[in-house]
Amino acid sequence: METVKEALAIPRLTLLASADSLVQTGRTYLADLVKNYTSKYEYSVQFVERNPADDLFLFRVTFSSPTPEKPVPEAEAHVHFQLKGWFLKNLRTSQLTGRDLQDVEAAVGKSPLIAEKPDKEPPIVFWFESQNLKHTPERTLAPGKFQRWIDRIVQDKLRLRRQNTMRTAFEISRMNVDGAPIAQLLHEQKIACILDEKSAEYEAQSNARREALTAAATEAARQKEREARQSGRGILTPRMLFEVPQEDLPLEQVLEKVFHAADEDKEGKLSHKEVADLLLASPLGLQRWDLLLLLAAAAHEDRQGYIRYQDFVQQAPGVIRTLRERRKVSASTNQCHVTDEAVQLCYRDELEDSWRIMRDIFEAADPSAATTGKLPRGLLLDCLRSRPERFSSMEVTLLMQLAPTGDNGCVAFHSFPSMLRILRRESINNAVLETDKNALREEILLALHKMGCSEESCLPLWLFREILGSTQLCLSRMQMHALLCMLVFDRFGLVHCAQFVEVVCAVVPQLFDCSAFMARAENIAKEAADAAARAEIEELQGLTGGKSRRKQSTKENETYKVDGLDDSEQVRKMEMPKRQKHSTEKGKKAFRRQDARASRI
Repeated sequence: METVKEALAIPRLTLLASADSLVQTGRTYLADLVKNYTSKYEYSVQFVERNPADDLFLFRVTFSSPTPEKPVPEAEAHVHFQLKGWFLKNLRTSQLTGRDLQDVEAAVGKSPLIAEKPDKEPPIVFWFESQNLKHTPERTLAPGKFQRWIDRIVQDKLRLRRQNTMRTAFEISRMNVDGAPIAQLLHEQKIACILDEKSAEYEAQSNARREALTAAATEAARQKEREARQSGRGILTPRMLFEVPQEDLPLEQVLEKVFHAADEDKEGKLSHKEVADLLLASPLGLQRWDLLLLLAAAAHEDRQGYIRYQDFVQQAPGVIRTLRERRKVSASTNQCHVTDEAVQLCYRDELEDSWRIMRDIFEAADPSAATTGKLPRGLLLDCLRSRPERFSSMEVTLLMQLAPTGDNGCVAFHSFPSMLRILRRESINNAVLETDKNALREEILLALHKMGCSEESCLPLWLFREILGSTQLCLSRMQMHALLCMLVFDRFGLVHCAQFVEVVCAVVPQLFDCSAFMARAENIAKEAADAAARAEIEELQGLTGGKSRRKQSTKENETYKVDGLDDSEQVRKMEMPKRQKHSTEKGKKAFRRQDARASRI
């Protein structure tokens, strides 16, 4: 019973397991496994590839026998190992918890938080070189036969190598005990190195002169173009004008040229997908999340999903410069990374409730949506805005940027759970404004100034929700409600703006702290594992308790029957003397009556 409890108490440490950790676990396990197979050869374990579809990890173990006299081996043998993913997860759980692998595997199926065995195939399969025969450690390969396979492969290679004389001069010198060939080869190598250095130095000087001449010619051509543009002299064709280097053009002009070249109909507008693809392909020095923020701040999309790029070009440069500065400041601060598993643990209820509610809204928005699973971008935006109590304005804008749009301008709304999960994950991984207290304070004060207020003003409590919604902070409705609940208001419902700024600057960086978020996810995983283990233990105790109660009642009935038999036997024994005494008294009375009759006669 204690063994079962210990096995069930194993927390779900495989939940946040990465592929790198599983590869390292497999490499360590194979090193220990091969060490028991052979002690004659030196070996090295290399990871080859991973097959996510079949959940397989492929490793290659190389065997050789170098010696001090021959440090370069003449032949090597390769063995390919194929390990199952579920086996590596169980093995990693065993290493982290200190439990035996058998205890972890014994808990498979009894606890949902430990990796389950998906099939009955062996966890480890290996084969030698390019052979088709596959082996398992405990079945098809007899003990001690592994080394004989390696010996045969190495001997075959040595025989073939000696027949074809495939050794190089370097290998011959290292495989020969005589020192004369080594000294001669070292001398030849030294001369070759000197010649190579001289040729490399001459080539470097030639390249430097050639690059200097090219740079001078390019600079002279650029100077002539600048003078021609400033003086108005000279004729520049459209192709020559477009080929002006980008470092000499303002950012507004570069974006305008890119969008104008993509607008084949010359209507002054492009679809949202085209604008996003052009920005992603342009070397703006921004990350993918920054491009989403750029589209959210500067792109104004109409009902048909088109963007007037002239307005976008005017607003985009300022936003791009701000995003570059923020990213440069926070380049070395965020060293953590939030995973999908952690987001699923912390936001599971919210994700499920949001998808359940929004799915009904999406299907009711268009009669054909239930069958096709797609909505136009305009209808999707209306559906998201119909739930202001669930999604903030910034969330709606970013969800529209994350929506996978087809060429016809429709979005598959069944990807909404993935969109929401990506939004929750990337908003923490790319939190730049939210983690910088100085920039956060400036953003809040700017939002207050837009409403005509200052830090010394007092505003009603409900207005602060609009202020948070007008900023560039990626806050959810739940986080906004948490911030508003921390504010202290008077009997008129007024809150001092200075207090609001102080609360936001103190709480928001903690909400977007990656390390704290991952620690919270780990605690939730451990609590869930402990709760599941306790529930299973209570269920087992209930089953064993019922059996013990039934056994106890059976014993009581048997005891009662035995006691009843004993009591009846004792009563029978006590009544026997009474019956005997009664019979003797009757006999004496009969004798007296007979004597009396005889005397009368």
